[in-house]
Amino acid sequence: MPITLTRNKALFAVILIMMAVLGRNIASQAADLSSANLPNPDSYYKLVILKDYTPETGFQFIARDNAPYGSWIHWSLPHTWTIWQLHRGLMAFGVEKEAALLWAGGGLTMLSMLLLALFLALAVANVGSPQAAIVSALALASSPPLFGYGQLVQITHHIFMLVPLAAAAACFLRREFRLSRWQDYIGGALLGLALWISPETMPLVLALAAMRAVIRLQHPLSGSVWPVAVGLLGILLIGWLVDPPPPTFTAWALDHISLSWLLFGGLLSCLLLHADSCVRRELPLLRSMQEQIFALVLAAMCWLLLVPDALSGPTGLIPDELRVLWYGQIKELKSVEWPSEWLAYLLLPLIAAVMLGCVAWQNRSLWMLVLAVSTLIYAVLGATHIRMGAAAAFISALAFSIGLSKIRAFISLHNSNTPLREQFLCAFLILSLPLQVYGAMGLSYFENRGFLNEGGKESESCNLSDALPVLNSIPFGTVLTNPNLGPELLFKTQHRIIAGNYHHNVSGLIDSFKLLRSIEPDKEAKALMKARDISYILSCTEVLGSLRSGRNDKALSQRIAAAEIVDWLSYREVTEDWRLYLWR
Repeated sequence: MPITLTRNKALFAVILIMMAVLGRNIASQAADLSSANLPNPDSYYKLVILKDYTPETGFQFIARDNAPYGSWIHWSLPHTWTIWQLHRGLMAFGVEKEAALLWAGGGLTMLSMLLLALFLALAVANVGSPQAAIVSALALASSPPLFGYGQLVQITHHIFMLVPLAAAAACFLRREFRLSRWQDYIGGALLGLALWISPETMPLVLALAAMRAVIRLQHPLSGSVWPVAVGLLGILLIGWLVDPPPPTFTAWALDHISLSWLLFGGLLSCLLLHADSCVRRELPLLRSMQEQIFALVLAAMCWLLLVPDALSGPTGLIPDELRVLWYGQIKELKSVEWPSEWLAYLLLPLIAAVMLGCVAWQNRSLWMLVLAVSTLIYAVLGATHIRMGAAAAFISALAFSIGLSKIRAFISLHNSNTPLREQFLCAFLILSLPLQVYGAMGLSYFENRGFLNEGGKESESCNLSDALPVLNSIPFGTVLTNPNLGPELLFKTQHRIIAGNYHHNVSGLIDSFKLLRSIEPDKEAKALMKARDISYILSCTEVLGSLRSGRNDKALSQRIAAAEIVDWLSYREVTEDWRLYLWR
């Protein structure tokens, strides 16, 4: 007799699956976390914000960056504040500060992965089945893009920002779409929180809000959506008041909670209220959808016209020179290039979008159609912008699991009378989950490269830890180094830097490249060294292509890496892989 699987049993199974996956990750990366050997420079920036926190400047200023001026940043206040509270709890048990920060940051990523899986499974169990809820956890656990950021050594907001979105999905996708104003209000507030954590979530916020709006149109008894609008606007307003753009940001900053996102929230709220209006006027569904689409187009045009540089994105802040030398070299900002990446980033989203699209057509379900189209859009976003891969994995797992729950062969797993063709289809769909992992791993082996290295910094043979004994023994000063190494140097020493991997520090990045790409007689470099009060130049023996001069003459970075004599600098041996020069 088959065992009846209830929703609670399914959620417990999800916890066990994720604990097993996360436990393996913790066991394999605990040593790296303890020694602060992190793959992503953004993780070090987060730690430096916390380590150098002062009540006067809060969590948005790093005095030792962009020397000698300091740098205002935007590293997600909700995420930063949460790590801060967790680290205080660890310190209360006697854990040393830096260790507490590392484990609070890595631990929050692990907790976020667990909560993401639970809320996703709850949403799937509500509108699908308990069996499909378990599949949703397997879909997350087998997603290479998601685990690129969902690792113990990734102390960033990329998984944290998905948790409120998954919780909002669970609020909106209720059993039989029963009326629940408090769940709609909480769902709207969670959408606002996701935007506050990171404006990168905007497409997902729009997709979930659109899904709730069409549920209202097709299932009027699900209740009005004005509570969603109230919750969304309320949290955005609180975020704007508590966490306004830093002094060097514009009031319309696109990468921080700002007037741009208050306007977005207001326009989205108007669209939700319009859905309520359509139901009150008892319009036919087709007419309601026509009006909603027309209103959406108007709202999009309004936002694009009113928000300065709305289509520019982060690159709008960056001069052309930096786009080539720096921005275009960052791995997570590139598109997928290798066959292993194409498989890992596109297989699940495409299968999920097509499957749910077919199910939506068969069931005449508008909300499923919205979810299917959103998944397809995220397939493109994830493939063209690796940084979006984690968000694409989330919405793909949601669409895949819900679509699978509506397939007859999956519903009747114990029914041998199900047509063989449908059984094979169901088996293929489920097997596509491990296929994306093991297929991508196999392809990466033949490509002679590491498997989906998600780290934000470029690969280097040198380990900064080897140079730390010397760096921590010399007097405090400003160190010029490769911007990729800047955040790590800030965290592991007390020195200052010119720039790290942060797009708002335009002047620091430009000066770093001017200095490191300088050719003899280095006249401009000497002037910049003086203006920036630089004491030391640190270089690995491996010189990145973006730091070479591009001519026959050797750049300063190349001369230093080769330990050549530079008449205006003094050389000091550090290790076989590191070079340290002192400004005379």
